[in-house]
Amino acid sequence: MFIVRLPKLGETMKDAIIGEWYKKEGDTVEKGEPLLMVETEKITVDIEAPASGVLRKVVAARGSLVGIGEPLGVIAEPNEELQDLSDIAATQPFPQPDKNLKGESLRKQKVNISPRARILAEEHNIDLATIAATGPNGRIVENDVQRAVDQIKSSVPAKTISKVLPMTQMRKTIAERLSHSARTAAHVTIVIPVDATGLKGIAEQLQTNPTDRKTHISFTHIITKVVAKALKEYSIVNSTIHDNEIIIWRDINIGLAVALEEGLIVPVIRDADRKRVEEIAAESIELIEKAKENRLNPEDTIGGTFTITNLGMYGVSIFTPIINPSESAILGVGKITEEAVVENGRITAKPIMHLSLSFDHRVMDGSVAAQFVSRVKQLLEQLSLDNIA
Repeated sequence: MFIVRLPKLGETMKDAIIGEWYKKEGDTVEKGEPLLMVETEKITVDIEAPASGVLRKVVAARGSLVGIGEPLGVIAEPNEELQDLSDIAATQPFPQPDKNLKGESLRKQKVNISPRARILAEEHNIDLATIAATGPNGRIVENDVQRAVDQIKSSVPAKTISKVLPMTQMRKTIAERLSHSARTAAHVTIVIPVDATGLKGIAEQLQTNPTDRKTHISFTHIITKVVAKALKEYSIVNSTIHDNEIIIWRDINIGLAVALEEGLIVPVIRDADRKRVEEIAAESIELIEKAKENRLNPEDTIGGTFTITNLGMYGVSIFTPIINPSESAILGVGKITEEAVVENGRITAKPIMHLSLSFDHRVMDGSVAAQFVSRVKQLLEQLSLDNIA
């Protein structure tokens, strides 16, 4: 008998929602074949069967929230007598869920609520702590939640609800992580204009065959390489704050924010300072494709030390990005627009791009942050094929 448990799939993972089971009770399974799908805060991933045998019991049903180390199902021989799950915990140890979990995950584990009531509450984004339970043993039943839904609807007669969308696990995690960052980091944003003439020129030289996606190099790829070079010079920007210490990372792993339909995800380009811009482009394209096709592995999204987010393609010129936990800075890239500038006493048109650097003032002062973003500006304005190789 073997208990299938939820493994830890990322450094920030606390729990996961059970998706589709590929096998049903009574089916034969082979070790290593996909058994079920789970949705973490960042990715959807298949859990493989840890042993061969028969799926004798499904413990975690589709749609349920399960903590790390909790049982998902039981694999055993066809006629093997099933023991109580707690009886074999000692013989099949696994890291147990964090007992200090806070927020939504802990609330869901401890609330006594029927499955139908939970589904209804999630559909209407009802806070379970506000519901009076009328079921046996203090259990929240469907009618309790329905009364809360009706009360909300009746309290807003001047508005007509078009649709109520339950927050996905990814959306909840984004909200939790960025709210935590906004509360804890001392956010300051500085903006600097950049003459993008050289950037546009180099991009045109590198796009020798735009129909071949592997050789298509975008502004973001070039900026990533330039930022990596600047981070080597200003290592304090490539850091994190932990307790009363500032940890400066040797690795320069740059996360590239990617907008998906269901939320935001940040795949990581590792050792960006050691890679040619062509390598950064190829890796970035592959990661973005995997993100859009829901094929990212947990290691694709962890270990970042700095993040770049580009909203230029949406027509945004200047914005104030929120630092990605647990980093110390994030660079926002705006669109390139033709602007009038004075050069040698004459007014001329230049392609201008604004860079917005949000940084944690606990880690660095404004002067250091300004020197760093000014260095990025200098490298971009003096861009050549040699300094991005």
